[in-house]
Amino acid sequence: MDDIFDDDMKSRLGKGRMYVIIAGIIGALIASLSVYFTRGDFPIEVMAGAVLASFLLLLFEYFKSGRRNRNIPETDERISENLFKFLSNLSHIAIAVLVIGLTVISLLNIEAVPIVYIWVFFLIYILVGSIGGAIVKSK
Repeated sequence: MDDIFDDDMKSRLGKGRMYVIIAGIIGALIASLSVYFTRGDFPIEVMAGAVLASFLLLLFEYFKSGRRNRNIPETDERISENLFKFLSNLSHIAIAVLVIGLTVISLLNIEAVPIVYIWVFFLIYILVGSIGGAIVKSK
């Protein structure tokens, strides 16, 4: 894997996905340059994030393309049904937790809830959904 853009890699990845990843880096560069010319400071964080995201996408596409050689479908009806049940139950539980939390907050006469708690709740919801979905899909 010395040259990431060798012919074997291009044939395994597909040209369309490579172009999207490269266009993302170019778009971040153009946006960073426009901020540099309008404000006077170069946002290195944007470029670092774009390069890291592009690198992770390249790794994801490389390993994903290596697993396509099998003729077995990734999901069947049982897996799709189990995944649907899990995600629908998770969303119902999340709504129930929100309603119960809102009820408790109302009963305690709390007028304002810090936005950090709401963000933590949603991030935990996304984390549980993604990890649980991966576990349900693998079984």
